[in-house]
Amino acid sequence: MSTRLVRRMAAVLVAVLVATLVQGVAMPAKAAPRRLTAQVDASVPVRDAVARPYAADPAEVAALRAAPAAVWPKAGTAVVDLSSPAGRAVAAGTLPVQVASRAVGRASVEVLDGRKTARGARPELLLRLSRADGVATSADVSVTVDYSGFRSAFGGDFGNRLRLVALPECALSTPDAPECVGTPVRSRNTGSAVTADAAIGDGPQPAALLAVRAGPEGSTGDFKATDLAGTGKWEVGGEQRPDPMKSLSRCLCKLI
Repeated sequence: MSTRLVRRMAAVLVAVLVATLVQGVAMPAKAAPRRLTAQVDASVPVRDAVARPYAADPAEVAALRAAPAAVWPKAGTAVVDLSSPAGRAVAAGTLPVQVASRAVGRASVEVLDGRKTARGARPELLLRLSRADGVATSADVSVTVDYSGFRSAFGGDFGNRLRLVALPECALSTPDAPECVGTPVRSRNTGSAVTADAAIGDGPQPAALLAVRAGPEGSTGDFKATDLAGTGKWEVGGEQRPDPMKSLSRCLCKLI
């Protein structure tokens, strides 16, 4: 094939390609704009809504805002029949005391007003238990005192620290004498009442004088005073350091 023929064919091919590229693309006819109309809904009759208060939350109502006022039991006396059935705890009238015994038929329970004695207005409840069945033999009774009315009389979980203390009769006249202080009795505190055993009947003190008094500690914690000895040391990371208060006192002594 001659060079001239090749050039002619190439020119024809280029012309065809150029004509194809520059050919106009037919555009569709522009449609006329469509006017939209607003949607019309049928009117519905309504009425004003009435706001209703929320029902009270039982937990919120039961929550304590402050410690309830303490109500100490009033002085009084009651005789309790313990014979039927023996060993069953019996309430002492309207007093917050229950007594149980298998060896005592009748018992007298007295709540004393400490303000009328030399003890004054101390934070305690005084009780006196004695036999009322005409028998002089010594016997044990179990006494339970409900302290729910005055459990919040003081801070430091006062109710949980309550226990029974056995007092001699001289505790009513000379309460600060060493021999009249009293001895704590092994007690069981349930959170609303305290129970202990006491002996009543024959002996130098036929009646048992008891005080419901708070101890320094209870099942929820120890409220005894902290030891503030100046010779103490504190330790961090296994390294012992001198007491900072002792070092401060030495510095102040040098300045004086």
